[in-house]
Amino acid sequence: SMAAPMVSTTKVKGESTTYVAADMCEAPATSTDPGFFISPGYLHKVKVGNLKAGVEYNYKVGLGFGQGVKWSDQYVLHGPTPRGATSSEEGKPASTFLVLANQGCGESKYDTVLGADPPTSPAAISSHNNPAQDVADLISSLVDDDAQTIDSVHHLGNLAYADGAAHVWDAYTNMIQSYASRVPILVGVGNHDYDHSGGGGGDRKDISGVINMFNPPWGNGAFATTGGECGVPVSKRFAVPEGGNGVFWYSYDQSLVHTVMLSSEHNMTIGSSQYVWLENDLAKVNRSITPWLVVEMHRPMYNSELVNWLNPMVSEGMQNEIEDLLHHYETDLVLSGHYHSYFRSCNGLYAYECDKGGTTYITVGTGGAPLDANTTLLIPNTHTEYFDREHFGVGRASVYNATSLHWEFVAVGGDVIDELWLTKD
Repeated sequence: SMAAPMVSTTKVKGESTTYVAADMCEAPATSTDPGFFISPGYLHKVKVGNLKAGVEYNYKVGLGFGQGVKWSDQYVLHGPTPRGATSSEEGKPASTFLVLANQGCGESKYDTVLGADPPTSPAAISSHNNPAQDVADLISSLVDDDAQTIDSVHHLGNLAYADGAAHVWDAYTNMIQSYASRVPILVGVGNHDYDHSGGGGGDRKDISGVINMFNPPWGNGAFATTGGECGVPVSKRFAVPEGGNGVFWYSYDQSLVHTVMLSSEHNMTIGSSQYVWLENDLAKVNRSITPWLVVEMHRPMYNSELVNWLNPMVSEGMQNEIEDLLHHYETDLVLSGHYHSYFRSCNGLYAYECDKGGTTYITVGTGGAPLDANTTLLIPNTHTEYFDREHFGVGRASVYNATSLHWEFVAVGGDVIDELWLTKD
């Protein structure tokens, strides 16, 4: 007869926090008029340590009251894949993670100024007029698929598109609960999550620690205020690994991958605090334990779309600041969003030349926000390997071993639209 599974029960105490309108930087986020700020109530974070890889954990979340504890439904998660872990089965990935950006939800305030408009292709039209929900359903189906193990979901910014309408964050977190309750969600900030024109007045710093938002000459207005939230809801509602600057920049190891999340909305010029942190982080990566190096940020360093003249200038500005650093440390993948489309560069891209020992750049801005218009101009170039603005979907990275990584773009409905094998000697 089979032995009964070993069961043990433990309780872990968490901490609670909240935020008010005055914590944010400017209107409309600071407005208490109808349709803008409402209290999120208390937000609770519980850190559970010593989870064993592959072990299934059932958990509940409870709130203490005078007459006891009110418990949630029961949820299930699996212990994380530890640093350096290889596959336990031949032909099975050591780890797999999903990637997306530019999501929103049914309540979101989508920006249609920069070329984004409702899709016209049948493949891009949602079955219930809510592509963000379709993508959330896709992620849930991939997480639930017993044929694979999704270790984490990486969201590269522009999460809720609340733009100061606080109730949208509640709608968004309700939408993602089906998978956020099961796998870690590693988030970064995009322009709609963070950009503002000041730290809230006077010499007050925003939650990331700066007074004035980064606005370089080459930005030419692209770093413009979008709601005034300045990262407060994201910081309060999501937890990320320690050792960096909250949700703005941080790094972590998972299996054979060292992942770095950067903020394209903050200064990353040489000598800036973010650049210094990045340089120190990359220098400490042990490629014998984590041979794959992935860097993530909201705005892309390479793309092929001309939504307006600002974005290519921003991309080139970012290239000038950190491309040499990423090249020096042999970064394998740079993953981004911002553009509402899918893009994959040629391999080995460095200084606009393919096969130069550089990086593969991928944009996955297809999380649910309206896709970029088909009338948007494409920039003639030799570095674009694949481009799509007809499908909502997510990226899936499956790391098989120290020398093989399989990348796929999975569209709503489950079809793989693009794929790539990255290999090393």
